[in-house]
Amino acid sequence: QTEKNKTRYTNDNSYKQIPIIYSKEQEMLYQITNNIIIQISNT
Repeated sequence: QTEKNKTRYTNDNSYKQIPIIYSKEQEMLYQITNNIIIQISNT
């Protein structure tokens, strides 16, 4: 792993930890996607 590429974990509906590999350029997209998933889960 480099400083530019990191691994982040999120929980899916099965509560399994899924690694999400992203770069700094993808950080905003990741946050937006994660917020959408949270909103759908809370519906």
